[in-house]
Amino acid sequence: MLGTIICGFKQQSTKLYEQLLEKESLHTIFSKLVLISNEEGQDKFYQESIALLSEYSDADYVLFGLIDEDHPQKIKTRVAFYNNQQIDNFTYEREGSPCENVLSFDACVHRSGVASDFPKDVMLKDEGIEAYIGYPIVGLDKNAIGVLVLLFKAPLRSELALQTVTDVMATRLSAELRREMLQTELRASAYIDYLTQLPNRIKLLRFINKTKNEVTAEENHALLLLIDLDHFGEINRKFGYEVGDKVVKIIGERLRSYAADGIFIARCSGDEFAVVISKVRTDISQLAHVHWTAVKAIINQTCLVGSRKINVGCSMGAVVFPSQLNSNIDIVGCAEHALMQAKEQGRNKYTFFNPSLLSEMEHARAIESDLINAIDGQDGLDVYYQPKVNRNGDIIGAEALLRWFSQKRGTVTPLEFIPIAEGSGVIHALGQWVLNRVLSDLGEWINNDVNITPISINVTASQFEDDEFIDALITQVKQLEIAPNLIELELTESGLLIDKNKAIDTLTKVRDSGITIALDDFGTGYSSLSYLSELPLDVLKIDKSFVDGLDNERNRELVKAIIAISESLDLTNIAEGTETIEQVDLLTSYGCKYFQGYYFSKPLNKAAFETLLINESKTS
Repeated sequence: MLGTIICGFKQQSTKLYEQLLEKESLHTIFSKLVLISNEEGQDKFYQESIALLSEYSDADYVLFGLIDEDHPQKIKTRVAFYNNQQIDNFTYEREGSPCENVLSFDACVHRSGVASDFPKDVMLKDEGIEAYIGYPIVGLDKNAIGVLVLLFKAPLRSELALQTVTDVMATRLSAELRREMLQTELRASAYIDYLTQLPNRIKLLRFINKTKNEVTAEENHALLLLIDLDHFGEINRKFGYEVGDKVVKIIGERLRSYAADGIFIARCSGDEFAVVISKVRTDISQLAHVHWTAVKAIINQTCLVGSRKINVGCSMGAVVFPSQLNSNIDIVGCAEHALMQAKEQGRNKYTFFNPSLLSEMEHARAIESDLINAIDGQDGLDVYYQPKVNRNGDIIGAEALLRWFSQKRGTVTPLEFIPIAEGSGVIHALGQWVLNRVLSDLGEWINNDVNITPISINVTASQFEDDEFIDALITQVKQLEIAPNLIELELTESGLLIDKNKAIDTLTKVRDSGITIALDDFGTGYSSLSYLSELPLDVLKIDKSFVDGLDNERNRELVKAIIAISESLDLTNIAEGTETIEQVDLLTSYGCKYFQGYYFSKPLNKAAFETLLINESKTS
């Protein structure tokens, strides 16, 4: 019996020791990962990242590959390592390989026997590969465009840590690749679509404004036709994006030949084209039908892409301007409404814009107007405070959340009015209103000797880029003699995707004043870890979507990785949206220290939050 106990104790001790080594190993690789910079070019960034993964994983092969643009049924490596040494890039077939599963579905792990499972994969057989770990590389449209692969000649005994590291690495490589793709797009011509050589959306909007002014002066009309390719996503999924682009290019070339004097044609977006008839001198309905018939015939012609014959259908939305619209209504937006109707009615048809839809647009404008009045006249705008707490429920801060209880409209949710405020630019005035209110509340609590905690304020990307807003914030805090450490700015990842040096300068300026910075919704944007590691931050907030997904093993591993990253960057971590004790316990076991969510407290109005602070100070 004693021998059994000793044996069990040794096994448990060994297991705990291995877990400790694994945690230390993860901390080490994440610390190294954040130091890899893309400043010396994308190629070096990718090479250093794969070298790090190769060293950590001890895999025989580590491959970072993308779908070959010229041959979409193949994968071309961007970086390849063998036995911790970089080797020449090469191309291999997707079909019959586990990489095809990664591209079509999701991560793929084979602990052993992968060559037997995929007998058509020549490389697996020739190289004697036994185990495989693969994760997708995700492009701008959120679809897989490549793979990150680890190949082992021996079976895997424990792969969870390897999966976590590979998943995090694939996420980072995807972010850098998307950044690279965006930079490439920005270098394209300002007004010409690079794929079809048609005028792009910017040119289209300028042409529409010019045409509108001309026909209004002449008391004439113009016609906008917006054409969308039906089920085009299926072509991309079935044949690959390379083939999809070639189809768009073929159709674009045909439409370019259709352009003539008085007929302007542009590529509006991915699979959307626009035709503008600048001067309508005949029956509008008949004219729209004639052009619909012609455009439909052009698009319906079979597209030959290599040996493939691909047939495409289309739908169309039409709007007559300016007669169908009010003077301030978006013309393209109206055409998109009509196009949506055509699709809802079964596709392969066209519909004219229904002026009754103007009521929706007018509703948005009315919301904007009422919101401006609310800012000026205090019509129902209010700030609620949701506590941030430790595991025991002790308050360590709160987030200021805007609410609108309109006398005219009743309760208007942030989901309804915030997008309208952002789209109209009212968000700046709204943000200043929130700032003023929070500073006023803090000042009142200080005067009343309430034991206050730091309050975080959400700041949009446009506010963060506005030097006047930042200067006004720092000045107001000084003038009101409020301790700056009682203010925290919450920024989203997208809010930091601006000029790197400007972001660092602005954040440094804010932190030098004593105000802290929190990164909100971490893990949902495109920012790279190396970029974030250089930013002066204080707090990292784990997005609610990750907390909601804790019942999924992969999501749990990602949360562990995020917490490890925050620790390696010496940032405080806070989990948003914690609603159950199970979530809190699990996050605590991962090392999360602080929480925000309905399990602890819903957002409270000023009076209720003040009462909470007073009661806590009495019991502490």
